[in-house]
Amino acid sequence: MLDRRGHGRSDRPSTGYDLNTSADDLAALLEHLDLNEVILVGHSAGGAEIARYLARYGEDRIAGAALVSAVLPYLKLTDDKPEGVPEAALQATLQAFRTDRPKWFTGQAQLWFATHLNEVSPVMIEHTVAQCLSTSPWATAKLFEAVFRSVHDRSGSW
Repeated sequence: MLDRRGHGRSDRPSTGYDLNTSADDLAALLEHLDLNEVILVGHSAGGAEIARYLARYGEDRIAGAALVSAVLPYLKLTDDKPEGVPEAALQATLQAFRTDRPKWFTGQAQLWFATHLNEVSPVMIEHTVAQCLSTSPWATAKLFEAVFRSVHDRSGSW
């Protein structure tokens, strides 16, 4: 399992919280471990990272990819994406996140586990929130911005 920079046991540099760098980090890991015939599974922003990896590096090392509720290609409302999310929504999310991270993550956990549809123990939610809180606040905010604003490159590929 790959720890995204700023998350888990990874380094916490002040830069590199964009999808190109995430794809480069994944490529470096696959090359370092000399992995081939890999199946990549990405949820949410992880799906966007996988898509960017495939666009930048191709499928040579990859046997398959599963994108689970992935954020593709980006969230921002634009002329060519009228169903997108307005910039004000990103700013409100960032403000709520910066004001009270534990509350924000607890609310997200309710959504992630669909607690209105599933019985999930409070301990599981607390565990998930604790994992999220161990992540660099800077990295998390920059990831929000990256998946919100990420766009196609000039060739049109993702």
